Amino acid sequence: MKKRITLFVLVFLLSSLLQVVLGILNREAKDNHLQVVRIILNEHTLNIPVERCWECFQPKLYHLLGAVLIRVFSIKSETMMIITLQFVSVIAGITTIFITYKFLKKVCSNEKVRLVLFSLVAFNPRFIGVNAQATNDSLVIMLSVAAAYAFYLFLEDPRARKFFLSAILIVLASITKANALFLLFSLMLILFLKILGSRKQNRRKLSVYFALFLLLIIPATAFLGGYYSNYVKYGDPTKTNREKYPFPDFLREKFYPERRPGTTSVVNTYLTFRIIDLVRNPMINRGYDPVPKHRTSLWTQLYGRLNFVHFDKWPLSWKTDSPFVINLGRVIMVVALLPALVFVFGLFTTTIAAFRSLVWKGLRYFETNEDWVFLIIGAAYVSFIIVYSGIIRDFASMKVIFLFPGLLGFAKIFANGLEKTYAALPRLARLISIALYVLVLLYITDIVCLILQLAGITF
Repeated sequence: MKKRITLFVLVFLLSSLLQVVLGILNREAKDNHLQVVRIILNEHTLNIPVERCWECFQPKLYHLLGAVLIRVFSIKSETMMIITLQFVSVIAGITTIFITYKFLKKVCSNEKVRLVLFSLVAFNPRFIGVNAQATNDSLVIMLSVAAAYAFYLFLEDPRARKFFLSAILIVLASITKANALFLLFSLMLILFLKILGSRKQNRRKLSVYFALFLLLIIPATAFLGGYYSNYVKYGDPTKTNREKYPFPDFLREKFYPERRPGTTSVVNTYLTFRIIDLVRNPMINRGYDPVPKHRTSLWTQLYGRLNFVHFDKWPLSWKTDSPFVINLGRVIMVVALLPALVFVFGLFTTTIAAFRSLVWKGLRYFETNEDWVFLIIGAAYVSFIIVYSGIIRDFASMKVIFLFPGLLGFAKIFANGLEKTYAALPRLARLISIALYVLVLLYITDIVCLILQLAGITF
């Protein structure tokens, strides 16, 4: 038992160390959020027009927090401003790992599964990479994960303090970045289904909490997050600086000359997984030519971005032509097929089990806190990425970090899949575990290569 605890602690500490080192060395982000912080510092306002700068459409909690820290510590140099903003992300990332550990300890009784899954999350290169950048992504991930965990604790024990804790967290997440809205509405749907499945003595109490969602949480989010003012000014509560297009046709591919090819048709984008092309080309072309082919396949893009921090060659200082790193990416793309298959297996078995329970128990099934809760959270974020990539069309809309606020939902589905895989293939369980830990080592190697690259060490 003590040995297992020691391993969890080591995973946590090493992941935290990698994030801190990367946060110190890095100087670039995928998008310029410092520009928004500067406007807040110079003009003392949060009422910034969407068109003022590329990231000015974002809700402003992260930028306000960054501006306060810069003002309090009298930071003048741009380099120190960047590092300060990055350490907001680093702290958020480390906190997310801790919450994930607490969540897995509660919902996953198999310690072997828990350690494997915790390691895969803690050392995921995309997760560590985004936590070293001065963007609002890490903060929204942390607040969303915390809100989902607090809400799950509330479902188990529906007390007011637990509800208000989750409510505060989900409002904070939603005024950090708009993709947290999908978690907010997921939690509302879960609570509504709980009301339908509850006995009379619990239904009234839960209905009061649902009313608070409608009368307090949503209005607070709308006003504090700028969604209401955007609706009044632009007719779109989630107005961005990207033009929106009609959802693609089912078969006919369509390219827009002003957009780098991404979503082209339903079949080409949502019904493909181009693993062979991905192994041949483990990095992306950021130009207007639709090559490699996997750039127009959503699931291939999400898979590549999730498993290889060098995949998208962005920011520019993260770009490399090192043959070692390219071949490392190829190996990762092959080895990562195993957890991908485990996740799909978990999704299939979890969905079937939930459907059977719903048929057998009827609405009473929703009285439980079983896996339907996590399926709803996961489905909300999958729906989001499909809709968002469908109306933006540019391949840059296919970012796996947009799914990370739904981390706990995906983690529970994966845990179910791995438990069932071990049970179905007991003779191969040890071999499967070894393969997954090999992937963890490859993840660490990917991040170490990036750290050396940013430190100016060529290899």
